[in-house]
Amino acid sequence: MAFRIATVRATLTLTCGCLAAFAGCGGNSDGVEAQKLNAQDARQALSDLAIDLPDGFDAQDFTRSSSFTGQPAYTGRFDAPQPAETAAREFQQLNPDVPMPQDVPCGAVPANTTWQSLGLNCSGSALFTEVRKPNGNEISILLQPSDGGTQLFVAVSGT
Repeated sequence: MAFRIATVRATLTLTCGCLAAFAGCGGNSDGVEAQKLNAQDARQALSDLAIDLPDGFDAQDFTRSSSFTGQPAYTGRFDAPQPAETAAREFQQLNPDVPMPQDVPCGAVPANTTWQSLGLNCSGSALFTEVRKPNGNEISILLQPSDGGTQLFVAVSGT
């Protein structure tokens, strides 16, 4: 009888351990976890990547996507009251290692369906720049004029 109880106990322990391990992996089969960030955390995430935004840019929607390894990816939109050209100059002054955003036709902007879901509606041209940071992150910045200001879209590839 004692042997049978020990066998059942070992089987239950193994089964519970396996279920607990699999439960920790559940929900997202690709291992990527998406987390919405508030305005302060969004600015801090970019600052940690040595990207600073001019005053007045408020995060509207900003997401960090993390996997088991590597650096997280980010995508989001910030809105500001100043015109796009002014915002681009201010951005360049704060980030001298990033190429100045250039006026490019919308068709030349790399496709980013997340930006479209965040409100990108490029109909003519936009101000666009990309930079690869020493840690391997590729960062894309797009400034688009909007009613009474500028929308700044950012995408960080992660590693």
